[in-house]
Amino acid sequence: MKIKGMKLSRGWMLLPALAFIFALNSQLGAQVQEPEVIGPVIAGSFDGSLRDLPEARPWILGDPIIIRPEGYLPERDDVRGGKPGKKLPVPGSRTDPALDSGSAEASDAFTPGLNFGGMGFTGVYPPDTVGDVGPSHYIQMVNESGGSRFQIWNKNGVSLAGPTRLSTLWTAGGACAGGAGDPIILYDHLADRWLMSEFASTGNHLCIYVSKTSDPVAGGWWLYDFPTPSFPDYPKYGLWPDAYYVSTYEGANLGLYALDRARMLTGAAATAVRFQISSLTPSPGVRETRILPSDLDGPAPPSGAANYYFRSVEASQDTGNPVDRLEVFEFHVDFVTPANSTFTLVNTLTPANFALVPCSPGIRDCIPQPLTSMKLDALSNRPMHRLQYRNFGDHQTLLTNQTVDAGGRAGIRWYELRKTTGGWSIRQQGTYSPDSNYRWMGSIAMDALGNIALGYSVSSSSVYPSIRYTGRMVGDPLGTMTQPEVTVIAGSASQTVTQRWGDYSAMVLDTARDCEFWYTQQYIPAGGSWNTRINSFRLPGCGFGICLKDPSFTPKIWLNVELAGMQLRGVALLPGNSHFPAIVTGVYDPAVNEANISVDYRQQDGLRFYRIDVGPMAGETWGIRDSDSSYYDGPRAASLVTCSEAPESSEGESGAAK
Repeated sequence: MKIKGMKLSRGWMLLPALAFIFALNSQLGAQVQEPEVIGPVIAGSFDGSLRDLPEARPWILGDPIIIRPEGYLPERDDVRGGKPGKKLPVPGSRTDPALDSGSAEASDAFTPGLNFGGMGFTGVYPPDTVGDVGPSHYIQMVNESGGSRFQIWNKNGVSLAGPTRLSTLWTAGGACAGGAGDPIILYDHLADRWLMSEFASTGNHLCIYVSKTSDPVAGGWWLYDFPTPSFPDYPKYGLWPDAYYVSTYEGANLGLYALDRARMLTGAAATAVRFQISSLTPSPGVRETRILPSDLDGPAPPSGAANYYFRSVEASQDTGNPVDRLEVFEFHVDFVTPANSTFTLVNTLTPANFALVPCSPGIRDCIPQPLTSMKLDALSNRPMHRLQYRNFGDHQTLLTNQTVDAGGRAGIRWYELRKTTGGWSIRQQGTYSPDSNYRWMGSIAMDALGNIALGYSVSSSSVYPSIRYTGRMVGDPLGTMTQPEVTVIAGSASQTVTQRWGDYSAMVLDTARDCEFWYTQQYIPAGGSWNTRINSFRLPGCGFGICLKDPSFTPKIWLNVELAGMQLRGVALLPGNSHFPAIVTGVYDPAVNEANISVDYRQQDGLRFYRIDVGPMAGETWGIRDSDSSYYDGPRAASLVTCSEAPESSEGESGAAK
């Protein structure tokens, strides 16, 4: 956007002109250049079993310790190598109008699942702990000296492969033969595939691994090296039907990428379309903004919907427009005619006032620990991984969180944005800080019922860095985390090597039933070197699962019973069918053990809604009847089976009501 011929000739014009310039700077911060095409990139191939790869050697005392900066692009006034580069004035604090005191001391109301040790210390700070869950596997990734490391477990917590250096899969040569970390793992439930990523140790490259089959251990991987014009620091990924969307921090700019998912799933040559926007100019001693792409859980978005990106801006992060705000962008990609691709700011929302966490003397000196003057980094300048998207049919949601000042300590501000018709609005927001402890480095997700779980780190001068989570039910008062806080594992030492912490964690949903949360995060055990933990749990109301085995249709349908009115909401899964997953709603009548459910699979290709009635029929235990005449083929027998017999399930749980 070029402005020509503007001249200030009189002093009385100065104030309105300055106001115009502030507004103009804000618009320019959201402007993008023409779309840039990267590639096509030719895929490499790994065809072996991950079980046959050498395991990564455990770190032992005497091995080097590596403190990674946030990529190799220094931020303005940032801390490098874990040492404060400049002293800041002792900060003040301000009252958070969205403060939520929660219920930190209540008894445990969650249903716990697994709780086991993830990968341990690798000699690198921070670990960048991340993980995701599929029908039969859980994969965790962390940083290590040679880039990233992964390990794969089954859903009983039994290790199947690894820990292994990610780049040992790379057979294609080039820059990605050596990795540099910032790992991401993504389960693509639309295709039943996996994606792993890191950046390369030399040059500017996103190194991406896409599984060839649903089996991440023995099914093989496609390998893609996408070069980028600047170093792609802090990459975050989102699943969408038309692309894998990526955001990166590239210094003065934020990189925005769409990768051709359809071609990557087949190993074909693939392109990326790139935009960039300004990371904005912050006040001295304040760090730049970051941005996240939306990551799909559950049913697909409406046909043709653009991917949504989210950025939070605190007033001190934009000297050109110093106003607290939330920005929602739409990325529409056209791989056939890339020039038609667009990246557009569509909504600017006004949240409850918030402030970045006060840190001193350096900008990473934020979170206190017991028995040490070393403080930990809060990474308060950004929304945290992930930006979860859900489509409930009658509305869509975006969910994320950010660490903020909760009255002189770190608390977690979380947002649920909602879209029915028109644009996005703030459905609810809250800052979780139930006591004097510091909570930060959060990750948040919503299940198929609308319940929310929030996981995070916690520390203070009397609490060693630990892992906890909380949550809320869909009908609870807006803006509150009403469920009790649960400790996954308590720390027993402080981290004294560096301030670096995080840089992220991962709260995800098990797609097999879409109401079981899995969370992974770091903590500090005895000895003072980080370790990681993996745990799963359900919120009250996750209900029971009914697995129906239909001899002609063979879908697996999870019916999640809400507490009120026995209303059903869930997801129908049918492996290999592009119409699914689909939204399931209905009513369960316990008096006759019958459920009437509706399955709406218009999400992907415009096919119309139809209704399935499920329940006892004469001479049958259970039956299934298609009531839409277009699909009706008469009553068919259907049996309740254990969920382990249903497609794609690995849980050996009875399908009977509990």
